[in-house]
Formats: sequence, structure tokens, C-alpha cells
Amino acid sequence: MGNISAPLDLPPITRCPILLASSGTTAIRNSDGVTDTNWITIASATLPGYALRSNGILRLLAAFTFTGSTSTKQFRTQFGATTTITTNVTGATTLSRNFSTILFNLNSYTSQKYINSADGYGVVNTSAPVTISLDTTQPITIGIQTQWTANSPGEFIQLESYHIEIY
Repeated sequence: MGNISAPLDLPPITRCPILLASSGTTAIRNSDGVTDTNWITIASATLPGYALRSNGILRLLAAFTFTGSTSTKQFRTQFGATTTITTNVTGATTLSRNFSTILFNLNSYTSQKYINSADGYGVVNTSAPVTISLDTTQPITIGIQTQWTANSPGEFIQLESYHIEIY
């Protein structure tokens, strides 16, 4: 038997992730050949005011499948009216795309940076973090959006899953 009164040598737990939104239920956007170039929100969630602490972090992961074609499909995330990532996909043999966005408060509820990984989860990124100003004391709608750069009849874009968590 071990000594149960001896301290455990474990790192302190300061923040556990909180699941804000997650879905494995697919959401599909079918091309109508008319409004394909309009951004459409395919999934959304609300970040409650003060839920993201002054040094908090939000991580969004999304996975898509789509018609393999030479048309350009676009994906983006929005926090309120602020776009934090836009990524493009073109290619007749390209059938899926993952992306992630990491947003973190800078010791403030109104100043953030975000890091995009438009080429998949954990991929090295060649762009520097971007500074933005959102008021996270107020509720913020997070939108995952899609569009084509030209009308593309007969095509689809499908959100396979998404996951949003805060720390």
C-alpha cells in the first residue's frame, strides 16, 4: 500500500475546456446556380458574454466534404461581423477540407489575436497571428459560412462536423 497522505506530483489544473457547441450531424448546402456566390451560414453558435475570460482561448474545428470539380469553394468563420478565416479549395480530385481557428483574448475582453490553420489541424502556418477587437463581454454569434466564387449548378458543400470549445 502506498502512502495516501503524500502529495501527488501533478501539474495544477487551471482551466478545463468548456464545450460551447459541437455537432456531427451534417449540414448541406446545395448549389442553386443563382445565389452560389452569396455567403451562407451553414452552422452557428453563440459565445455568451464574459464566457471567454480576459486571457481565454476559443478553438473552432470544422470538417467539410464537397463536389470534386474545378469550381472554387470558399469557407470562413465569423465572430459577429468580423471574418477571421477564409480558405479556398479548387480541384477536380479535392473532396474534403479541415480547418481550425484559434482566438485568444489578450489580457482584455476587447482585444484578441487569432491563428488560422486553413490547411488542416496542426499544420504549420506561414502567416502571423492577426489582432482584432471584439467585445467579449457581450454575446457574439460565431458563424461557419460557405460560398462558391461562381454559380456552380449541381454541386454541394457539406459540413461534416464542427467543434467549438473555450478555455
